[in-house]
Amino acid sequence: MIVRKAVLLLAILATGCRAGPTLTSATAPSVRTVHSIALPGAPAGGVAMDFLAYDRVHHRVWVPAGNTGSVDVVDGVDGRVSRVEGFATAELERNGTKRTVGPSSATVGDGVVYVGNRGDSSVCAVGAESLRVGPCVELESMPDGLAYVAATKEVWATTPRAHSIAVIDAAAAGALTRKAEIPLDGQPEGFAVDDLRGVFFTNLEDKYFRGLGTRVLGATRA
Repeated sequence: MIVRKAVLLLAILATGCRAGPTLTSATAPSVRTVHSIALPGAPAGGVAMDFLAYDRVHHRVWVPAGNTGSVDVVDGVDGRVSRVEGFATAELERNGTKRTVGPSSATVGDGVVYVGNRGDSSVCAVGAESLRVGPCVELESMPDGLAYVAATKEVWATTPRAHSIAVIDAAAAGALTRKAEIPLDGQPEGFAVDDLRGVFFTNLEDKYFRGLGTRVLGATRA
């Protein structure tokens, strides 16, 4: 789902403190504070956002800002926003309504953040530290969600319009290569990866939930 917002909302959890009896960690209430961060270059209609990613090493939130053709990178400590620009956009029509699509998903790899772009059906590698755009690969259909599979050094992209999952080889430095396409009998959308057992979970938004073996399929379809 694409949500149009001009700001990014961050929820920060903190341990609640109050005068009175000492509270243990098990009984102390949590105080949740929420504040907004304005994204730069937001058009009048807002920014189209979908999947976000958090880089634990650099403490950054990656926000693909679809219709702006950029990815906003938010510092999780002080809230500063840096922009990675130059991503392709495209105009699509659905149910008689036109909208602009662009970068819409991200996943964090080893020193690299991979960005999926509905604007040109591509996945690009961006330096997690430098924020420089590196190699890209074009898929047969626009990507929805992305997940980095550390055990096999692959990026798995759900491609609901093609009823498939695209597997991208990200093992070689400076290159992304289409490795396999896993056909499904529905439209994959969300995802979760169990790296320990080598299983990729996805839901078919028009049908049901499914789990796929990343290592087995990656090996047999290489």
